[in-house]
Amino acid sequence: MTALTDFPIDQKWTAQNPDVIQLYSFPTPKGVKVSIALEEMGLEYEAHLVTLLDADVKSPEFLSLNPNNKIPAIIDPNGPDGPMGLFESGAILLYLAEKSGKLGGSTPALKAQTTQWLMFQMSGLGPMFGQMGFFYKFAGSEWEDKRPLQRYMDEAKRLMAVVEAQLEGKEWITGEYSIADIAIAPWLRATGFYGVRDALNWDAHPNIAAYLNASRHDLPSSKGSTPLPDQPRSAARPSKHNAKSQQPAAALTQQPEPPHLLLSTHVGGRRRGAQSTTCPTQRHSLHQRLRSTVCISHQNEQRRHLRPRSPCGCGSH
Repeated sequence: MTALTDFPIDQKWTAQNPDVIQLYSFPTPKGVKVSIALEEMGLEYEAHLVTLLDADVKSPEFLSLNPNNKIPAIIDPNGPDGPMGLFESGAILLYLAEKSGKLGGSTPALKAQTTQWLMFQMSGLGPMFGQMGFFYKFAGSEWEDKRPLQRYMDEAKRLMAVVEAQLEGKEWITGEYSIADIAIAPWLRATGFYGVRDALNWDAHPNIAAYLNASRHDLPSSKGSTPLPDQPRSAARPSKHNAKSQQPAAALTQQPEPPHLLLSTHVGGRRRGAQSTTCPTQRHSLHQRLRSTVCISHQNEQRRHLRPRSPCGCGSH
């Protein structure tokens, strides 16, 4: 590919600014990782809303970028050898950390540890929590056989114990804020949306609770602009990351906001013929804009019309 227009996905989610990173995603624990990273790294990007409906994730245009039909995915028009597409949230986080020189680990040892904990999330925390959510809150909750639920509840408890121990004496997973935190925290926060915290004995995990508690961290109110009401949501979004501060925004620490907050501000490629809407507020601090790091549809009502694509539905989450 020599230009963004060479990518078939651009026919369905047309770029308004083809010179910046194009993000195709949806506000689930998996989907928000990339938008958080883009904001924190100060990389300019244009965001496009790709719903979990087959009309989007199984469309020929999206499959041309990710044949595995899962969000998120990106196109970097300024890739190392020209425009390049990339899918899998973990791979994207590693790529963005390398590209920006940020949040991938400040020393060789911390870089290895950051990758280690990112893999922990990708292989364990995400899949197991997604399965737990399906069997506890969604269609799986209606199954008479509760053995699958118990299996994933037990695994979620085990994984939480691992995180709880790792956070002892630390504010962040490796000791410094990194893409590992960006990957892990949204899944821990999703337990609130699933309504499963009591069953997980949440109060027995004070380090995790503090990890997700904004009062524990002296965090700046990094701000980013949202598109103005007369702008399409797919307008390019320059990050307003505070370059003077090495502290992360409180994106990972807040309680869920109503689902009109999409990804980091607005995610929504305006599909041809589709109407563009905007968030009712024009500016949010980064932690406000990222509060929707839970497994929700654009509107909760839409969830009733979405059928999980796998036993847990987490493949798209």
